[in-house]
This record gives sequence, structure tokens and C-alpha cells, in this order.
Amino acid sequence: MELNRSDTAQKLNVALTTLDYWRHKGCPYSKRGKQVFFNLDELKTWLDERSCGELNYTQERAKLTKLQAEKVSLELDQQRGSLIPMELAIATW
Repeated sequence: MELNRSDTAQKLNVALTTLDYWRHKGCPYSKRGKQVFFNLDELKTWLDERSCGELNYTQERAKLTKLQAEKVSLELDQQRGSLIPMELAIATW
């Protein structure tokens, strides 16, 4: 699936400058006129190959998504009154 720069950045949740940096580093892309397109499968494979013991992009993205969901869940619990601030619990105890 080929996407333009903006759609690719949005799909991967990265900045346009990050895509430009990856292009500079040799990631696969195609150009039609002045527009740049990325094949998501090829790009993800390229990112995974580059990690080589470093950060695995897909795994790190999954971790971030999970942590963001946990944060939202905790904030909702706090708004609903299911959680209280730690300082209040310590002072009361």
C-alpha cells in the first residue's frame, strides 16, 4: 500500500521531518514528479532491519499505545472518583 508523505506520517504517527530523515538514511520510497510515496510494508521492514538489537519500531509503538491507553484509563478512574491522590491517602492514614 503506497501512501504520500502526509498519510504515511499520520499512519505511523511520526513527524514529516522524521520521514525526511529516514529518506536521507536510505529508506525505500518512490517519487512521482515532486510527490514522494512510501510503501508501508517496505518501510516497516526497513525500520525493523535497521533496529538490529536497537529499538524495534513496531514493538516500541505497541508499548507506547498501551501506555497511552493505561494513562487515559487512570485519568478516567480519577475523574469518576475511583482513585484519590496519594497524598490524601497518606495524610488520612
